[in-house]
Formats: sequence, structure tokens, C-alpha cells
Amino acid sequence: MNNLNARDFGILPSNDITDQLKSMIEAIKTESVPTTVMFERGEYYIDADKCNDRIIHITNTVARDEFGPNEVPHLNRAAIDIQGATDVTLDFNDSILYISGKSSNIFLQNCQNICIKNLEIRHVDTDMHVLTVVKRGLFKVVFEIADHDQIAQTENGICFVGKGFEHPLLKDRHKAFWIFKIAETNRDTVCRTSHPLRNALSVKMIDSRHIQATYPFSISLRRNTHYYLYDVRRQYVGILIDNSRNITLENIKQRFNYSLAIVAQNSENIIVHKVDFSPAEDNDLLMCSCADFMQFCMCRGQISVTDSKFEGAGDDCLNVHGIHFKITKIVDNYVTARFMHPQAYGFEPFRSGDKIAFIDPDTLLELGQSEVTESKMSDEYNITLRLTDTTYAKTGLVIENISACPDLEFARNYVNRIITRGLLITTRGKVNVHHNIFNDTYMSTILLSDDAKSWYESGMCRDLTISDNTINHCHSVPILICPDIVRYRDSVHSNIRVLNNTFCDYPDAVINCRFAENITIANNTFACKNKIIIERCKNVVK
Repeated sequence: MNNLNARDFGILPSNDITDQLKSMIEAIKTESVPTTVMFERGEYYIDADKCNDRIIHITNTVARDEFGPNEVPHLNRAAIDIQGATDVTLDFNDSILYISGKSSNIFLQNCQNICIKNLEIRHVDTDMHVLTVVKRGLFKVVFEIADHDQIAQTENGICFVGKGFEHPLLKDRHKAFWIFKIAETNRDTVCRTSHPLRNALSVKMIDSRHIQATYPFSISLRRNTHYYLYDVRRQYVGILIDNSRNITLENIKQRFNYSLAIVAQNSENIIVHKVDFSPAEDNDLLMCSCADFMQFCMCRGQISVTDSKFEGAGDDCLNVHGIHFKITKIVDNYVTARFMHPQAYGFEPFRSGDKIAFIDPDTLLELGQSEVTESKMSDEYNITLRLTDTTYAKTGLVIENISACPDLEFARNYVNRIITRGLLITTRGKVNVHHNIFNDTYMSTILLSDDAKSWYESGMCRDLTISDNTINHCHSVPILICPDIVRYRDSVHSNIRVLNNTFCDYPDAVINCRFAENITIANNTFACKNKIIIERCKNVVK
């Protein structure tokens, strides 16, 4: 074991450490024994403009056509960028890392046996902006901007300005449906709405903290309602784990993320323990992440998320899924499989020896299996697979890599202020969701989906236990089992247990099950009479 001090690499508290951190990471990659680096407790600073830019495809982020004509698609950067490292622990000793400018937080790519712990990450001059209604008349509304925001009159009109961005106030106002809305009367509930200036006839600056908008009618706007404006493109992430194994994130606080707080792709065995993804108490933002808190895509082994806090997400708290690849070509034992969703492509998720299933996209049922003996990406979207057996292969079917279906434990976590689902689960692995508090999700708290027509997120659940959780203030059916099929032929999900949970503050049926089998619902506490809806399910015990 090799124990090092970050100070020995010139990394000192109260300093910009961008260059020194890059040098240190390159140095410790050459160590031949497990290495721990200890940081002195303090505040450290990163200048995003000095971070290394590189092309990297990150699933569920930016589609190619979302980049502008002068942008390089998939160009990204990270404050902590670790590639090809083994047996490394970075202990930040409860320090705070401030990032100035737009950047991802951490990249872990082609790594194994990595632990990062005891670190709080904050962004300076965040490109997320808040308009609060402070005065409303019949035709005129006065908005106040948040303390952390700055506005200026530019050649592009009134803009939010900061390092690395100039965000026009009226950007996308006629088409934006993704704006976050939070009412002061219930700060735990966030929902999507249209742009608050969508129907404004005119907009002007009153002073550096206020703008005034004139409307035909302003009745839909309420005083003390907060509207969050941001770049909807998921260009930068919090923590990326790519093609890596045995990764531990412990006692990590992320106070803001430009898209997903954690995204893991084609990786194996990930531990997320005692993290805190919530806004800082001394910040006026109530949102912590522009998109999901966690996306685990085409991962393997065991994923464990425990004893953590997740508050203020612009999409799901957690989404664990595979990908349905469409078969577009068959030649002998070679099959061409294509990424179908525009925001998920460009990485290689197949390995020699992987088992795949041929899936009917209409019924989502398995037709047969084969084994991969060779995999090669033809381009960003297409993968050529050599298979042991193509008996069931047919163009138009989809392929699921059933070797990339991780087990999941989600336990003893607190989830609040989530704009969509708490958990979206589509994996064949063993899943255990227990002893959590879900306080406020605007859509279902737990959704078992599966589709091969829109997001192409696979696949069927085969072993799932939801037990001893408390579900409060859900604004849609709390537990929804609903594979997205076109034609029913048989059950998609199976072996589901919903046990000893407490459901509060939802007036209608709290469990809705469709197209599944072997379901046990027992010993739950309900706050309503109409508890369960069952549709085309088999062997249901309740």
C-alpha cells in the first residue's frame, strides 16, 4: 500500500489546483501498488477553461442534432479526469471543490478498483436561473432574479451572464415545456411547465434584480412561484463511470449538476454510499440536478445505493436499464444491431461470451437466445455482432444483452423533490428496494417499464422486492408496473413482491399492475380504499 499526500504534488487549500491535479492523476497511474492520496481539509478551486477537452459519448445525454453548427459534438471536460487507473483511493478529507465555468465533475474511464470519498463539489456561476413572481397585476408581472444570477442587456436581448455562458432570457420561450416550477406554498413539489414569458407581449429590465413583463392576461402566474430556466441539453454530467469496474463513491456531496449527477455505462460493481445530492443550504437554488440523479445503463454485477440523500432532480432519481438494439442486417452469423434513441449511442456494450436475447418489440417477449463471439462498432450507431446462432434473428426485432443486467440494492435513502419518477427499474437482475423514504415525486415513485419503440430501454424484471418503504406525497400512482407493449401475448415482468410499505397522501389506487405475473402484495399500509388495480396479470396474491 502506497500512502501519498496531495500537498506533495503542489495541491494546497485555497488555491487553483487544476493543473496540479492533472499532474497528480497522471503520476499515480504509474504506481504499481494500491495507492491512497490524502488531501488536506480545505477549499480547492478548478478553472474549467484549463481542464482538458476531449470527445466522449455519454449515454442519455446530448443527441448529435442538439449541437450547434460551430460546436464539436460530444466535446466534454471534467474537473477530475481519471483514465486507465487501477487501485486508487482519493480521500478529500471533507474538502470543498469549487468549479468555475462549465464542466463535468468527475470522469472515471477504463478504471478498476477506484474509491473517491469525502468530497463536496460546488459550481460557481451556475447556468441555472430562477425567476420569482414578486408582483402581479392584471396585465403586468414583476419577476425577481435569484441572488446568484446576473442579468445584462446584450445584443441578444436580456441575458443571464456568467463564466462560459450567455443565456438569453427569452430562449426557447415558445417551445420550452421543461421549465421547473416550484410554488412557495410547497417547496418540496416540482413540476414541469411552459416558459413563464411564453405569452408576454413585452419584457424589460427594471433594474439589475428585476424584470417586468406585459401580458394579455396574467392570471396563470402566481406570486412567490419560482421558475427555473436552464440549458436543457445534457452536455455536462456530474460523475461519469465508463467501462470501469469496482468503483466506490462514498460521502460525496454534489450541489449542482448540468445534467445527470451520476451516469454509468458498460461498467460493473458500483457502490454509492452516504452521498448527498441536494442543494447547499446557503444557496438560493432548490434544484440540484438538471436531469436524473443516477443513470445506470448496460451495467453488470452489483449496484448498491445506500444511506444517501437525493433532493431536487429534473428527471428520475434513479434509472437502471439496458438498451434494445434493433436488428437491421443479417449476413450468415453476423448481425448488425443499431442504437435507436438519439441520446444513447457511441459506446460499445457487448463482450465476447455475452448472452443476448431476441425480443419482439411489440410484445416485449423473448423469442430465443444466442451468444456473442465477436463485437465491433461499425460507426457511432451500428455494432456488428458475430453470434453462435442466428436461428431467431430477424430484421426488425430488437436485441437485449442479458449479460448486462445488474443486480440492484437501493436502501435507506431519502428521496425528495423529484420531477418525474423516483426509481425507473428495467433489469433482469435481483432488485431489492427497501427502507427508503420517498417524500415527493411528481410521477410514479417506482416504475417498472420496458420499451422498444421510444426510449428503447430494456428489459424485463425477473426478481424484484419493494419492502419497508414510506411513500409520501406522490402525485401519480406510486407503484406502476407497466411495460410499453403494442400487443399483449403474455406477461413481461414477473416475480414481484410489494411488502410492508406505507403509502400516504394519494387518493386513488396506489399500485397499478399490468402484463405481469407472480406478484405478491402483502402487509402494506394504505391511506385509501381503492388500493390496487390489476390488468392482465397472472398469479397475483394480495
